Amino acid sequence: MNGRGSGERTARRQGRLRRPRLRLGTVRARFTLAYAGLLGGTGVALVVLFYAYLDVANLVQVGIRPTEADGGSGVPPEPWPDGEMASAESRTVANAGLIALVLVVVLIAMWIGWLIAGRLLRPLDAINDTAVRVGHGDLSRRVELTGPDDEFANLARVLNAMLDRIRQSVEAHRRFAANASHELRTPLATNKAMLSVALDDPADADLVRLASRLQQVNEHSIETVEALLDLADIGQAPLDLEAVDLARITAGQVEDLRGEAGARSVTVTTDLRPAPAYGSPVLLTRLVANLLQNATRHNHDGGEVWVRTGERDGAAWVEVANTGAVVPPEVAPTLVDPFVRRQGRTEGRAGGRTGGPEHAGRGLGLAIVDSIATAHRARLDVVPRDGGGLRVSVLLPR
Repeated sequence: MNGRGSGERTARRQGRLRRPRLRLGTVRARFTLAYAGLLGGTGVALVVLFYAYLDVANLVQVGIRPTEADGGSGVPPEPWPDGEMASAESRTVANAGLIALVLVVVLIAMWIGWLIAGRLLRPLDAINDTAVRVGHGDLSRRVELTGPDDEFANLARVLNAMLDRIRQSVEAHRRFAANASHELRTPLATNKAMLSVALDDPADADLVRLASRLQQVNEHSIETVEALLDLADIGQAPLDLEAVDLARITAGQVEDLRGEAGARSVTVTTDLRPAPAYGSPVLLTRLVANLLQNATRHNHDGGEVWVRTGERDGAAWVEVANTGAVVPPEVAPTLVDPFVRRQGRTEGRAGGRTGGPEHAGRGLGLAIVDSIATAHRARLDVVPRDGGGLRVSVLLPR
């Protein structure tokens, strides 16, 4: 509250948050003048027409007082007792009174117009207030309007949607910068250490082996950056939705994975039933590919992978299960977070159980799957299997 209040005071001191004032340059002032002109002009026109009607109908002549002696006989009324028309001075007083009456009507019209314009433009004040606060860095602010569903309400919805996308984009780039700097620190330090060792004793340096290791670390860094960029871009643009079949997508990705699975003697068993869905073919293909790669690379040699697709209650689903190390139940839900691995951040980097850097996990596979599922409003479940490994399923609304 204190931070928000100080921000408001700062904004007002800078002249960005202003209370409504009667200035001709404002929309409210123009509305006021328009209302006053319309109402005042209408009043004057009515008065003129009224006098014109009385004169044409010959009902009453201005400056003439009817007598009581005519008895309704239709005899024209007699003039004033002195037999003369009202003097020029009387006419001047009458005209001045008429002008004063017109000015009073115009002033009342301006006051009423000022109140009405302020009431009608109150939603714009709320929108302007929100824009100022967002401009000062509070990306969580949204326009909150109460009242009819009119043009202002539609403008508020569009502005809120734009602010949501801006906030998502800013947060995605912040995550990218933080994750990239955090993840690339280790390979850069590794490169520095290897080069330092080689430079300390150039005669004993194995340049071929050094170049090979530097190349492996560099390729891993490139893959990490590409995965981070993919993770940051998912959900930032509207999805290109099409009718797809998860079974057909999965079958193609299984065939692409045969070579990597065969190299580690991993058996892939499929049960692919039709799973019609509506989504982005590119992103859904990436989702299935990441699930299969995660199940293969985080498996042991000679392990198994089970892949199934189908349809349940009008929703398409795909499930990938695999053998592997035992995953604690409390750890499984966290695997969708960036850089979270089953056995620590550095698993597989030094050619551990995954068989070398070519199988080293970046800890981003399931994070990308989670982002794609969120963009499709799909349900992602990550649960450990009895005996080791994971079972990951995605339920995609049709």
